[in-house]
Amino acid sequence: MKRTSAFPIFCLFAAWSALSALPPLSAESFRVTRAETVDIPLLNPETVELSLGYNDGVAVLLPRDRIFLAGVEIEVKSPETVLQYPGAMAYAVYSGLSGLSETGYDFQGEKLAMEMLPAKLTFVLRIPLQENHGFKSDPYTEVMEPVPAPEDEPLFFRLFPVMKGLPEEFETASFLVKVRPVLNGDGGFRLQVSHPDGAEQPVLSVRIDEQPVDDPGRMMVLPQGAHHVAVSAEKYRTEVRTFTVEQANVTEMTLNLKETTPTVVFASPDNVTVTLDGEPVENPQESRRIAPGKHTVTFSVGGYELHRQFTAEEGRDYSVSMTVDAEISEVRPQPAGPEQP
Repeated sequence: MKRTSAFPIFCLFAAWSALSALPPLSAESFRVTRAETVDIPLLNPETVELSLGYNDGVAVLLPRDRIFLAGVEIEVKSPETVLQYPGAMAYAVYSGLSGLSETGYDFQGEKLAMEMLPAKLTFVLRIPLQENHGFKSDPYTEVMEPVPAPEDEPLFFRLFPVMKGLPEEFETASFLVKVRPVLNGDGGFRLQVSHPDGAEQPVLSVRIDEQPVDDPGRMMVLPQGAHHVAVSAEKYRTEVRTFTVEQANVTEMTLNLKETTPTVVFASPDNVTVTLDGEPVENPQESRRIAPGKHTVTFSVGGYELHRQFTAEEGRDYSVSMTVDAEISEVRPQPAGPEQP
């Protein structure tokens, strides 16, 4: 007859008794053997991997601005030693932590969650930082309630035993922990608009994806992907550009406004003299502003002159070119006529 042990059942009962005996979710003081720190930056955050003991913790330093951060994911891979004692371990999450910058490992914090560590090789805890996070639970993933963590306050994740009489192997047991930022799919766009020196600051009208922007000077949060921006102002040309927003990154763009005054540039051989409305043009290849209306361009080379007229309109640019070409064709001899007697 196969003999079964009552130890796991006893352990589970003892663990639940110990866990239920702990204070309800509130501010509490606690001590850890060792405390690690993980800093999550605003831009381009990455997964951090570390090793924790059975009574260790990790402080997750969140960015002041969390507009791209939907939450934090903590993945715990338990060692085989711990898996042999189901119900022996628990975890807790705190905010409002104090004592992190002081000597020692005595802390106080507002307890947000406390649960038994599942007896699974890998367990994932997702901590939402936004109300509309879209996180889903599954057999290997637990989703907490959204955390209203104030700015400049870290989250603290702690492992601790809830069972007495654990073997010495627990003291050297190592949990592989991965702290992973969960991004919300948004990115940032910052627009800077310049105008000609000496000109009065114009009143801008900015539209992104056809939607008006109230404050174009601030950073705008947009979904990742392709977008277009249109900037217009009185006495200036409307500038339209396309840009791409990357996840958890900020795209910056500078637009130079141009006046609606039309411009013209000339193209001709080097030995050609160019005049515009009877005035010599010293540097024909340089763009120059002209008044709206009719204009006459004269190209002169040797004793030959070529005159052209065009009408300039506001907000338009013109290029006037003189080209010299040669046409080559084959000349075939005419057939001979009949001989005369």
